[in-house]
Amino acid sequence: MVRSEPTPQRTPGDDDPLIMIVETAARAAFAMIRFDLRLLVWAVLFPMLSAPVLLTALAWRVGGTTAATIVALSSLMSLAGWWLAHPRSFRRLVSGRIWKRWRRWSTYRRPWHHLCAMHGLTVVLNEHVAIPRMHRVKVPSAPGETYSTCGA
Repeated sequence: MVRSEPTPQRTPGDDDPLIMIVETAARAAFAMIRFDLRLLVWAVLFPMLSAPVLLTALAWRVGGTTAATIVALSSLMSLAGWWLAHPRSFRRLVSGRIWKRWRRWSTYRRPWHHLCAMHGLTVVLNEHVAIPRMHRVKVPSAPGETYSTCGA
């Protein structure tokens, strides 16, 4: 099991309302910055999906809801046409990349700490648990694809 450092407990007399408000505001600001950075990373990782969203937002800002609806529907129709006309390239450039990212997070990244601890790969140094870093994961593109068919 992975151990972590205990959280320091506050005494009931330390509850200053101003400090609590500042801490809450700082945590909310940090959460918003973290969310924005993740959104930016996902927009860069998946430009085929983020570009239509950005174009729709720009059309809404410039031309209103009618223009945004037209841009959104045309983008969806373009993606659907691409999927129907060239499914292999669509899977390689759009859906396959999303599938790989999801698979990497759900199957490998999330249970990594527990797997390392279960197999004795963790080390405790000065009350800190050191866990090996995962550098790269190669995941097949499609759900039925195996490593032998994906060229690994």
